[in-house]
Amino acid sequence: MVGATSGIGRAVVEKLANEGVRVGIAGRREERLKEIQERFGTERISYRVMDVTEPTATVALDELIAEVGTPDVLLYASGIGKQNPTLDEAIELRTVETNCAGMVRIVDHFINYVKRTPHYDTKHRAHIAVITSVAGTKGIGQAPAYSATKSMQSAYLVALSQLIRMRRLPITVGDIRP
Repeated sequence: MVGATSGIGRAVVEKLANEGVRVGIAGRREERLKEIQERFGTERISYRVMDVTEPTATVALDELIAEVGTPDVLLYASGIGKQNPTLDEAIELRTVETNCAGMVRIVDHFINYVKRTPHYDTKHRAHIAVITSVAGTKGIGQAPAYSATKSMQSAYLVALSQLIRMRRLPITVGDIRP
């Protein structure tokens, strides 16, 4: 679970951990990651600090996978969004960097991991789910970068699904639009 420290990501982690599922979690805020691990224990939760905008995010993902084991699902819930009617350039660019470049970095790295891992085959597929938003379908005037980045995420996932089918990779992709 990438983006596990708040919102939907955290709620999903808590639900899975309550059901006894072992979950690898990642996010920028270590104190929140530690809090989740302390609540559910190290037998259920492993974590790595990760900023998806940094190239080292893939190293953290690899370390987390090595500790937890080959994952069945990569849930990508990382993202930011702010109302920005004044179009503060720093806010808009940070949103694009996090929501677009960050997602591409992590999802593509995971797909390449699946391609080289014999654990996955026609009987055992990897699943990638990305939390996008309905804002990507129509836009929100107060949050132009957020709306545009969520649209990009959805379009990217459609293209990835096509590529995965063409390459016959053992991966399914889901777009969750709350």
